[in-house]
Amino acid sequence: MTRGGLILEHEEHLPYPVFEERIKNLLLRDITIVVDEFQRLPERFLDLLHYHSTDSRAKLILVGSSFSVARKLMERRSPLLGIVRPVRVGLIRPADVIRGLFKLGIPPELLLRIAPYVRDPWIMRFVDPGKFRRSDVIEAIRFNVPALIGEVFSEEDRVLTDRYELVIRALSLGNSTPGGIASYISGFIERGLRSQMSRAIWRISSGWE
Repeated sequence: MTRGGLILEHEEHLPYPVFEERIKNLLLRDITIVVDEFQRLPERFLDLLHYHSTDSRAKLILVGSSFSVARKLMERRSPLLGIVRPVRVGLIRPADVIRGLFKLGIPPELLLRIAPYVRDPWIMRFVDPGKFRRSDVIEAIRFNVPALIGEVFSEEDRVLTDRYELVIRALSLGNSTPGGIASYISGFIERGLRSQMSRAIWRISSGWE
């Protein structure tokens, strides 16, 4: 499911009514169904899954990129409460990255240089083991990261403001206290900085609750 509302199955674009009918038929078969970014589907999709939960034979995997989605599935009024089990998939462990790259014949000394950058699969496309240079990777991703963070914020029904972006930049550079962050970005924001930074840091650390 794309952000634009397109439903893709292999190379086929499906309107939602067609997708819904196809899902109904697939649920009756002994197969595995994967729906990626399912939170972008209409809410009635969850009602459909609830309705067919008793006669379904399929193993259904719902993939989402938002923590708020998992929370909503576990709420009291969720149609899937007690039917689905949330599983969190984190970053790849460095040891697994090294083992996987070693099987590709990459020299050990190069493995140690590459491993920190490929824990996130999204970054792997920018890493060329044959001619790896850290500066190339940083240059490739530095303009994309703000957009990706903004997408995460939008998935969580939040807005990525300039202030949040500055806080994240300051934290990434090792500034861990409100005073240190305020000092780093004092040239960007004018009055009321320390109290604003304290609130922003608290909200980030507490999961924006």
